[in-house]
Amino acid sequence: MNCFRCGRENGQDSAFCIFCGAPLTSSEPQNAAPPKKKRGVLFDGIIFVGVLAIIAAVYFLFFATPDIRGLWVCKDRGWALRFDDLVTEYSPAGIDQTAYTYRNGWGGMRLAGVQARFDVNGDEMTLTDLETGDKYLFVREDDADVEAVVTEGLLGLWGSNDLGRVIELKENGKLTLLSVLGEAVGAFRFDLNEGSGSITLDGAEYRFTAGWYKITVEGMGGFARMDSSLDVAAYVRRPGTIDLKGTWYDTEGNYGLITFREDGTYRMALYGKVAGGTYAFDTVTGEGFIEPDSGGRIYFNLLDGKLVLGEATYTRQYVEQPGAEDYYAAIAGSWVAVKDHKLMLEFAGDGTVIFHSGSDSARGTFTFNPVDRTGSISLTETEHYPFRLAENTLYVDGYPYVRADAVNTPERDPDSLLGLWYDEAGQAGTLYFDENGAVTMEMHGVAYDGTYTFNKAAGSGRIVVEVDGEDVTISIYLLYGKLYTDDTVYTQKYVVQAS
Repeated sequence: MNCFRCGRENGQDSAFCIFCGAPLTSSEPQNAAPPKKKRGVLFDGIIFVGVLAIIAAVYFLFFATPDIRGLWVCKDRGWALRFDDLVTEYSPAGIDQTAYTYRNGWGGMRLAGVQARFDVNGDEMTLTDLETGDKYLFVREDDADVEAVVTEGLLGLWGSNDLGRVIELKENGKLTLLSVLGEAVGAFRFDLNEGSGSITLDGAEYRFTAGWYKITVEGMGGFARMDSSLDVAAYVRRPGTIDLKGTWYDTEGNYGLITFREDGTYRMALYGKVAGGTYAFDTVTGEGFIEPDSGGRIYFNLLDGKLVLGEATYTRQYVEQPGAEDYYAAIAGSWVAVKDHKLMLEFAGDGTVIFHSGSDSARGTFTFNPVDRTGSISLTETEHYPFRLAENTLYVDGYPYVRADAVNTPERDPDSLLGLWYDEAGQAGTLYFDENGAVTMEMHGVAYDGTYTFNKAAGSGRIVVEVDGEDVTISIYLLYGKLYTDDTVYTQKYVVQAS
């Protein structure tokens, strides 16, 4: 059976509409009653009074309802409803009107496309969302400021996962923006008539629209309502991933690559060495920092697709970066003092070094930073020499050296064995013969000391070096400026040797 008033279908046995409360019985009698005999006036009066009583009872039972007209407020949600001929809804989305039905202390209406039922009990009203079953308590407050009610409902924490930011709307129009870079204080206002507001930060204004569970800020994006117990510091430490996650390459091919992960960690690879730590990033400003596992903090900026970290600039486009084999490449090899060619340094690829000074030599170790091209030589526990590499010149404690193959040395006696010899194949290392019969053989970064004998007239001789505590004898002969052993040919022209 359909209601004559609201048109909605009810059960066949229903006497009144379950939606609007209107009676469902027909006003026309189905069968004409037979005429009745006349009664006396007193009897008729009694019947008349009884009928009036029944009508009054029915009226008060089904049609006399509490007065609902006025303003009802739900402070927990920042919501207000004003009942008149229509119901006016005040919410973060603005102002809207809709029709409603009301009988016998309860009624129904559609709010934002959702069917709702409300039950009135004195100055309290319970509104039920018929789709979700959620209930909201309203109280009558005819003098309430509806704009203040709605604005108060917006107060609290709003967070953005994408940006790693939290906005806290406070009383009196105050606002705090919390990000990994710290706090920024601003202000906000909300216009109920427009159903929107504005945020002011650092002299800039951002428009926003609001809903029950989300506000959308122009130029930033969506912020979801957060619980008041939110750990804000931990929340903003979770970096936004927009525009940052992935691998970045040093544009000059010197500083390696850095990969940012979604879990807030990063990984850097340079010269075959890997380091990592955590990072934080503010998507809106493009500013952030990394915190290496070794300690400290380094800030970076992301602008126009370029990431600037320290002295390096990174891009997403692939650029070949140095590998492990390049770590000592800039320093490995032989260097000759510019002012005294008797002074020579031999840097090996394993961090060892040999210093030649005429017929004397000393072995030690060195450290080298290929990024800033500086290092230190240690020949003894107390003898240390800092050095730096600038262009093609090596400055050791301020004293300049150049590559051995760049030195214009005078022609040597082709029958002389003295000096430094290089394996032509670049594999067996070097031999250094001094005037006192001592020889140093360096191979793959390891130096072996020994002695030699040489017959200049015959151009032949032998060397004896100690290897693992045992003497090893090697025959040598010199012919036309080249030195021969059983399986190696040496030259006094510089040749890069294997590390």
